[in-house]
Amino acid sequence: MNPKLIKHRNRILFISIAIVIISFINIGGIIDFYQQIVFGIAVAGLVLVLTIETFIRLKLDTTNLFKFVDTVSIIWGFFIVFYISVSFIVFPAKVNGISMNPNFDDKDLIIVWKLKSDYKLGDVVFVNVTSERTKSLVDEYFLKRIIGTPGDTVDVYDNILYINGTAVEETYRTKKYLPGDNRDFHFNDICMIKDERCSGSIPDDYYFVMGDNRPGSFDSRNIGLVHIDDLFGEVIFDLMRLKIW
Repeated sequence: MNPKLIKHRNRILFISIAIVIISFINIGGIIDFYQQIVFGIAVAGLVLVLTIETFIRLKLDTTNLFKFVDTVSIIWGFFIVFYISVSFIVFPAKVNGISMNPNFDDKDLIIVWKLKSDYKLGDVVFVNVTSERTKSLVDEYFLKRIIGTPGDTVDVYDNILYINGTAVEETYRTKKYLPGDNRDFHFNDICMIKDERCSGSIPDDYYFVMGDNRPGSFDSRNIGLVHIDDLFGEVIFDLMRLKIW
């Protein structure tokens, strides 16, 4: 019986179990696409462990088998590092739709920094929109810009943004407007948290988000404020444009 084979078997088993545990600890903290891949790899690891155990018991631990298990063990080690990174630190994502034109296009690949906690005005964030905490009828992910932070009021008149009554120049916005695109609003008229109306200013732990392409954006004007727990992180790099944010 090859002791190194047993060592690799135990290593793969430990990593596979660790992946499952992290998945349950971080449930909701990683987008569905990665979650499916993660569970698939964890299950594959457990199946491989059972296969290795069978070979060991049957004393079929050949040189080729050892080389295969040795390679897989290394891959599993790299994967656990990758999984911890995308769960708690940084992960790649894809832009869905044109709401952030002209700065981001549909299907752009971006890198999101998950350790962000001190969100501020102007940050481009990856948002997990849920029917539980917003007026949205479906759960989805989208990319938006923070326009209002706790304590702020947000108004738009003649396509000019006002934060706390002060006009803000938005150099990042698209300048293309069509008839009927003007969607002026007063904060107290549209501020919602789920189905409850809010007034005065944005409450603690909530943010007002909008797309840079205002005419083509589904955002806080439609679904209300988003909670800080639904902000997956800040965009730090656009892989398609090779641009740091």
